[in-house]
Amino acid sequence: MKISRGEIIGSKRKRGQRFAGPRTDPMQCTECGQVKPLMAFLKCRTSSRRCKTCWAHSSRIKRAFLKSALIAHYSNGTNACACCGEGHLVFLAIDHIAGGGNKHFKELENGDAQSGGSRFYDWLRKNECPVGYRVLCFNCNWAIGQNGTCPHQSAKDLGEVRVHS
Repeated sequence: MKISRGEIIGSKRKRGQRFAGPRTDPMQCTECGQVKPLMAFLKCRTSSRRCKTCWAHSSRIKRAFLKSALIAHYSNGTNACACCGEGHLVFLAIDHIAGGGNKHFKELENGDAQSGGSRFYDWLRKNECPVGYRVLCFNCNWAIGQNGTCPHQSAKDLGEVRVHS
């Protein structure tokens, strides 16, 4: 009988004992303190003893912190869109000044499901915030990607003043 590696993870087996099957007893999450069934924990992270819910929550917090730190760096502390001045963090993204963001994301993807923002932000952090990027809101970023220019820049070039009410 062949035993897969996944069946052994979490089993309490002493040397010389026969395999007794996968571990099914409940575990306590070290973060929230709740006792949950083993299936509520990630298979590859049973040693950390954090449940999937707590692991996902802390991952979201870490991603949000990294995004805000990178936005602050690339906006020179203004935390605003370089084109229109939008300041809400949820609307802001980091733009490739010279274009080629889609190609770059595909290179970072490398056949993995995670791509786009969080993988890109990790890459920026690991490469020590290289030059060639700026902060834009999603609207300005999309407009530049589609049309080559943003309507805000066109309005400024023509001397138009738009008042938002």
